[in-house]
Amino acid sequence: MTAMAEDGAIQEPGAPDAAAQAAAALAARQLRAYRDDGPICMTLGRLARGRLPSGPVGRHLQTGRLDWLVPPIIRAIEYGYLAVLGFAQGVSAPLIYALIAVLAYHHYDTVYRTRQRLWPHDWVFRAGLGWEGRMLIVAFAGLSGFLPFAYAALAAYLGVLFVSESVTTWTRTGRGTGEIVDLEED
Repeated sequence: MTAMAEDGAIQEPGAPDAAAQAAAALAARQLRAYRDDGPICMTLGRLARGRLPSGPVGRHLQTGRLDWLVPPIIRAIEYGYLAVLGFAQGVSAPLIYALIAVLAYHHYDTVYRTRQRLWPHDWVFRAGLGWEGRMLIVAFAGLSGFLPFAYAALAAYLGVLFVSESVTTWTRTGRGTGEIVDLEED
């Protein structure tokens, strides 16, 4: 038996309507932005054709009931790894704090932008190295004895990258006006 959609189009039973597909695509795009995957995860995801829990996950829209947990788990692992490694190797606390603060700013900015339907550019995620790239860099720096330098260099590089791109985007769009937007009315 066929059903009639609101716009008069005939729909097959069990076929998702366009609004549901659009909502699922928006949720998947937000989740991918929240994950902050870098070039390594993207490449692995393409090679695995979406069968890995990382990367672009081309065939998996990430609309499961627990998929929303992936970004906060990745954040906790990344922040925890950077803090534990830094303190264990004697990196000064202000350097550890500066790096984690820059990353927290980037993640907050990403979440706030997606709520305003203002998506960060893909090059920002590539240039930001992704969570996996940042963790690998500090791991190799720790093995080679250059961990304090790596923390300082990453904090400076990522701070300039994320803050300048964020300020440029918000000033060009004019959305940083301080107006309160109720997204529930959409």
